[in-house]
Amino acid sequence: MTIRDGTSRPTLLDVLRRQIALCEQQRLHALEEENWLLAFDGLIQSLSWRAKRLALELGFLASSFPGSDDRIEDLCLIRRECLAAMQEETPSLDKADRYHKAEAVADILTSIIDTLEVMIRPTGEPGHYVYALVHQAVEIGRAEVGLDFAETGFWDEVARWKAQRGGRPQGTVAKWSIEALPVIQSWIAAEPQISTEKLVAKLASWLAAYGRSHPDFKAPDRASLRKTLDRMHDKGRLQLPTRIKVGQ
Repeated sequence: MTIRDGTSRPTLLDVLRRQIALCEQQRLHALEEENWLLAFDGLIQSLSWRAKRLALELGFLASSFPGSDDRIEDLCLIRRECLAAMQEETPSLDKADRYHKAEAVADILTSIIDTLEVMIRPTGEPGHYVYALVHQAVEIGRAEVGLDFAETGFWDEVARWKAQRGGRPQGTVAKWSIEALPVIQSWIAAEPQISTEKLVAKLASWLAAYGRSHPDFKAPDRASLRKTLDRMHDKGRLQLPTRIKVGQ
């Protein structure tokens, strides 16, 4: 669901409230039916709508926010608005200031986005998928606690919650992807309409050369490179021309 132009903020908040209630009903029904995948997905959807509603309620989203039909992209766009709000503010000691509120919502959104990425675009060893999902289930439980505090206005509790953040450890981004990012950006700058398939091919060639100068490097399989580029796009690290063209 995207926000439509001309709809008032109170109406949008009410629409989102009803959407959240619907997701919760569907999740409870899935639990009764022991459909665990649908129940977990229902939880993710409910948290996504709650985070969107909170961002709108706190003024980080305009009533004309276009959104996206792609679940991950939509949340990434909301997070981008929160990060932009942080850039406009100077943090103070008051944990209820606009900066810290935007930071908390962005943090919650990151947990939801990371979980959706594992569900929709799993990477790594196939046999490790269940462990990745278990890890993110813990993280999504943490996000739910943070949302509970934020929605009730307990910002000091939110600050303590943030200080105990688990999730993906810092520095877990592959070193090669950090080094490759400016190279990929230069390819896009040189050819603004370049296809993702062509970028994958160029990246595969770059990684082959990278491997020759890094003896301990194990190149990812080519099939995973598209997912890597998608994640870079979703996290705002680069903009894939084909994703922009189709409005995602």
